[in-house]
Formats: sequence, C-alpha cells, structure tokens
Amino acid sequence: MNNKKLRITALIGLAAILVGSIMGIIGWYGNDSKLDTLSFDRGFHIEKYVTRQGYDVKDVKNLELDTHDADITIKRGNEFGLKTRLLSQDRVTVKRDGNHVTVKNQGFEVKNIVTGYDQPTITVTLPVDYPLDELNIKVQGGTLDISKLKVEQKTEIQNIDGGIILNHVDFKNGSIRNDGSGTRLEGGNFQQMEFINNAPFRAIKTNFMGDNTVKVQDNRVVLTQPQSNLAVDLTAHDGNVDVQNQKDVQTKRHDDGDFSTDKTTFGQDDENKLHVIATNGDIHVSDTEDY
Repeated sequence: MNNKKLRITALIGLAAILVGSIMGIIGWYGNDSKLDTLSFDRGFHIEKYVTRQGYDVKDVKNLELDTHDADITIKRGNEFGLKTRLLSQDRVTVKRDGNHVTVKNQGFEVKNIVTGYDQPTITVTLPVDYPLDELNIKVQGGTLDISKLKVEQKTEIQNIDGGIILNHVDFKNGSIRNDGSGTRLEGGNFQQMEFINNAPFRAIKTNFMGDNTVKVQDNRVVLTQPQSNLAVDLTAHDGNVDVQNQKDVQTKRHDDGDFSTDKTTFGQDDENKLHVIATNGDIHVSDTEDY
C-alpha cells in the first residue's frame, strides 16, 4: 500500500511539474513577444506572422476584397500596392481579370492555446487622385478603414463583426452594411447610398447627395453638422429624436400602446435627401461631437 501511494504521489508530482513547465514556457514567450500564436495539436506548433507585398494590383479599376480575421486598410500613396501581414497558415489569393482584381484570404484557426496575438492586416494603396470604377468588399472579423478614396460607379460594402471607418471618401450607387462595431463617416460625399446597421452610426460633416437612407437597429444615430439645406427626415420607432440648432424643425409623435414613433423633418433641398430610420434607438443631430 505504501509503495502504491508513493507511485501515485510521484505521478501527481510529475504531472504538476509538466503543467507548470508548459505554463511557464507560454508565459515567457508571451511576455517577451517571441511567439505570435501557440497551439497544441499533437504537440506544440508555432504560428508566425508572414509579411508579403509585390502583388499585381497595378492599374486596378474594379477592386473586390473578401477577407476573414484581418483588419483592412485602403489608403493613398505614391503607387499601387498590396501588403499582407497574416499568420503563416492563412492563404491569400490575388486574381486579375483585366482591370478587375480580387483579393481573398481564408482566415485562420487556432487550437487550444493562444498567446501574444495581434490582429492580422491587409493594406491596399492607390495613387493620389486615382479613382476606382467599382468597389466590392466583404469583411468578416476585422475593421475596415478607408481614406480619401473615390469610386465613380458602384460601391458595395459589408462588414460582419467589425467596424467601418470612412474618412473623406466619395462613394455612390450602392450600400454599406455593418453588423459589427459601428460605422463612422468623417467628411466625404455619398450619393444614392443605403446604410444598414445593427451597430451605431455616426456622420460628421458629411455631404449626402441624391437620395440616401440610413437604417439602424437597436442602436443610435448621430449626425454632426449635416450639410446646409439638406432635406432630412428622421424616424425613431421606440426611440427619441433630438435635433439641435436647425431651422424649421417639425416633429410629430405617435403612441400606440407600448410602441411609439417620433418623426422629425427639417431642410429644404429637393435634390439632396437623407432618410434616417432607427428601430429601438435614438437619433441625435447637433453641431458638436460631444454626444
């Protein structure tokens, strides 16, 4: 019996030493940033980041992105460029058909143990003042950040489980859908666009031309310094509409039991209109970003 107890005690001690060693290795590598991703599957496997560039994206006019688990940046620069920083297991395909370029990655799968992880990135660079004809983007599990891009014919964007940031862009004829962390417009021009959000929506000093619609579910809409004379109608189902420093504001409220609707209109521009519909959320219009 004593020998059996000693064997059991020794096995328990050996297991404790093994677990402690494993945790120590993970902590040491994680704290010193020496491992990007560590997984356990038939032993330890190290996933390192790989940076690649030199893809053929020159003279692209129709750009299509279908990405998973990566932050996407589209920006201006001196020349065309595509740079990817992804985990080594993630596969990237870049296909060209004339001036139509398609960029896809599969994403990655990390098993059991992860340490020292940061978000992979895909960066597209276009020359200054170079417009696209069409832009088609689908992002899953990453933030989309676009600056100073002009699309002359059609724009389609969808982000699942991530944010959308559009800085001084010029988009027309399409839709932008966000099911993740919110949409933010800073400046820019939008013509004949529809925004569909299951996340907060904010537009700051943004020009809306033609007929545009914003729909938000279970979140708020904030418009800061909308363009002068823009014809705006705001409808909040089970929410409130708050409009500050606007002329000729008209508001109607309808209550139907536990359900209420606030409808507010202002602005006189017959050519440029913005329709905002919030369900279970508030709408706020002001001259400052304090809200």
